[in-house]
Parts: sequence; C-alpha cells; structure tokens
Amino acid sequence: NDNNFILIGHSMGGIAIREYIQNYLDKNISILGVITIGTPHLGVKTDDILGIFGASGKNLMANSDDIKNLNNF
Repeated sequence: NDNNFILIGHSMGGIAIREYIQNYLDKNISILGVITIGTPHLGVKTDDILGIFGASGKNLMANSDDIKNLNNF
C-alpha cells in the first residue's frame, strides 16, 4: 500500500521523525515502524555538542525548548 511506511532516521533525523509524527502526521498515512539510530531523544549535554554549531546544537541540548516539547507529548 502506498500509505504504509517504516521511517528510519539517524541523529537529528530521528528528532525530525518524532516532530513529524507528533505534530504533522496525516491520519491517512500508516507508520508501520520507526527506527532511530544515534538519536538524542533526551537531548545532549553541553560538553557533547562541541562539534555542533549554530541552531542545531542549541536545539539538541537536553534543556532546550524543542527537546522538552517533544518529550512532553
């Protein structure tokens, strides 16, 4: 069926999948499964983001509004 999907995301891709499912999923689409690899679902500590700059790094911090919103769903 063209409306059945398994979603796979790595790192920030896993966060994008969660955002999509929690806030934008079309009810006519069936998600059969979700696989995330290396996704910081609870955010990252500040010392873990040394190589990440800009908005992406700030949005992945455990105390960021984005991570809190995803985890309060």
